[in-house]
Amino acid sequence: MRALACALLALGALALAACGGKPAGRGEAAFLGKWTLSYLPLLESRLALALAANQKSLSGVPAEQLEHARELQPSAEQLREEIKNGLEATESVLEIRADATYTHTTTIRGKVEEVGSGAWHQVGPRVTLVPKTLNEQSVDGRQAAPVHLTFEGGVLSMRPSPKDPPLLFRRAAD
Repeated sequence: MRALACALLALGALALAACGGKPAGRGEAAFLGKWTLSYLPLLESRLALALAANQKSLSGVPAEQLEHARELQPSAEQLREEIKNGLEATESVLEIRADATYTHTTTIRGKVEEVGSGAWHQVGPRVTLVPKTLNEQSVDGRQAAPVHLTFEGGVLSMRPSPKDPPLLFRRAAD
């Protein structure tokens, strides 16, 4: 479960850390405000990764111990439930402000795990987040990579990787 939490934190850092800019200058942007992100759409891709890791872990097991090693591994349904519980217990809140800044907070099981901030800019439907800090530290390298969101038809979304389904943000209650 610790590995899942670390993976979710890494996803949150990549997903919500971002790159700088200024607003598009077309008056008040409709995407301003607080948004929450659900990680549940990642269930199937994370399950596939976990199953592949389990299979790979069996590759060096001697043939006479293979059946016993398989019995010790969780079933696909057990893995699905564990990953689902972890994804449901993870919440990210993104606040995009009119002054071209944003903050995000990621919590796991109610405990704040990550707080970041930065700047944003918009070109057409693309909103680019530019990370500046993560857990009160300046960011650099991979943590400073821009994150691209899409705002179309009143829906704010992002795609953590080309293999993942889009993740949808929902307006947060203030």
